[in-house]
Amino acid sequence: MKQAAKDAKSPLNEWRVFLENPLKPIDAAAIETIRGRFAKAAKGDPLHELLRKKDGLFKSPKEIEKLFAKTDQDKLKQLQKQLGDIEKRRPKTPKAMAVREGKVQDLKVHLRGDYMTQGELAPRGYLRVIANNKAAAPPKGRSGRAGFAQWLTGDNPLTARVMANRIWLWHFGQGIVRTPDNFGTLGLRPTHPELLDWLALRFVESGWSVKQMHRIIMNSAAYRMSTQFSEQAYEMDPDNKLWWRFNRRRLQAEEVRDSLLVAGDSIEWGIKDQLMGYNPRQYVSQNDHPYFFGSSRTVYLPVIRSGTFDVLQAFDFGDPAVIQGQRSSTVGAAQALFMMNHDLVAKASGRLAKRAGGNPNLVGATHQLYADILRRE
Repeated sequence: MKQAAKDAKSPLNEWRVFLENPLKPIDAAAIETIRGRFAKAAKGDPLHELLRKKDGLFKSPKEIEKLFAKTDQDKLKQLQKQLGDIEKRRPKTPKAMAVREGKVQDLKVHLRGDYMTQGELAPRGYLRVIANNKAAAPPKGRSGRAGFAQWLTGDNPLTARVMANRIWLWHFGQGIVRTPDNFGTLGLRPTHPELLDWLALRFVESGWSVKQMHRIIMNSAAYRMSTQFSEQAYEMDPDNKLWWRFNRRRLQAEEVRDSLLVAGDSIEWGIKDQLMGYNPRQYVSQNDHPYFFGSSRTVYLPVIRSGTFDVLQAFDFGDPAVIQGQRSSTVGAAQALFMMNHDLVAKASGRLAKRAGGNPNLVGATHQLYADILRRE
């Protein structure tokens, strides 16, 4: 009797009652229970997987709407049109390039650099030779990037010095340490070690503010120094390592392009349409994106390792595929050919000629061209 009563309350009996009397309501809990049992029983069953596969026997045909009635097809087209209009009116979601976590795992050693020949499993961690006792192993569920960054910038005496030296380098053309990628025994010694320490200390105290470092350096007497030559100082320091004058500085690749846009009065100062709408790992080149041929500032141009913009390549732009602390400085035929033949130069020259052509005075037109090109009277 007890077994009969138990069977009467079971979910399977609920379904039996439903089959005998479809109008009788079924307990919702019984439905979920029976679904779970069927799902558990069907897991791994070849027939179940065949029937449930997206490309199995019961997959929907590609043009299933052709099987609908004519009235349903017309209604579907109307709804699709309404959806398209809504998509057009929908405001665009702001985007930004970012990094996301992949699959976190420990990898095996690649013997002789060959990923096909693997050795022992190497647990994730920091370099033991330079790691101190405070450097704990990365957590199992995360990559450990945040912890590594904190360890790298916390008690490391080189981090602030390297950054301060890089910022100084971009303003003066040379760093206080002339080998910005090598602060080791094979690198050059700093010309002003106390100055480098002082800048690094100010950098940390300002909350690692790059903007504050720019302000300190550009307000200094060294940055505002004249380029005037001194025979006596040159005899003592011909390479100007002690900064007795400000060196003449070449325009960087970005400045060359921006100067042409400014001279041609066509530069766009904003950041309009600077994002590239491409899928991850999709191969693109500069010819695929019209933004390269627009008038926006070069700092907003997307950097594509497989296709660097030709004006940047000609004027010693850094190789985006490798770490490069200081760009090379070359004088080559490609730079002259760019200035003679490139469409960017031709358009800027045409706009300059039109502005100068409106001045009937030859001397006045010459002065106007001089001021427009060099940006000074």
